[in-house]
Amino acid sequence: MKATSMIFRWYVQVLCSACVVVMLITHVSYAQNVSQKLLEAIPGPTRPQLVERLALYVEYQRAKQYDKFYDLLSRSSIHTVFKDQTKDEFVKAYQTGDAQRTSIRLIEFTPTDIQPTQADASDVYVIYGSATLCQMGELTKKPRVAVTAQLQEGKWYFSPVMDVLVD
Repeated sequence: MKATSMIFRWYVQVLCSACVVVMLITHVSYAQNVSQKLLEAIPGPTRPQLVERLALYVEYQRAKQYDKFYDLLSRSSIHTVFKDQTKDEFVKAYQTGDAQRTSIRLIEFTPTDIQPTQADASDVYVIYGSATLCQMGELTKKPRVAVTAQLQEGKWYFSPVMDVLVD
């Protein structure tokens, strides 16, 4: 439990020191706001699933459904950001953060741009947008954030949300 708490606190410190890593959630109407032009970078057959799963990603954070949110995180995010926490450890860490008002959750996300991460990595994209976050129990608007979307075994998975410090 102490190790989980330390990892969570470390995560919050990193977030506050400009490498802010956050979970995102959007309104149910999110899927309707994603224009076709915005989705042009995403391969056609996988576009509807990306829109659906990104909306769930935001909704699960907003609604504090951390067990479902965990299931939408990419393997690389679970490994590198959350240090291979199990789902139970992850849920407990977020619940503790909520109780202590140290957690950060995505409340709303409006995508503005989608770009591949590299020319040769066609299954990894960065989704840029604006967001409303719940930070330390207060709503905070962020003009520019990013989340990485990765196609793994035919399904889209995501990184935690990150502040974009330089355009």
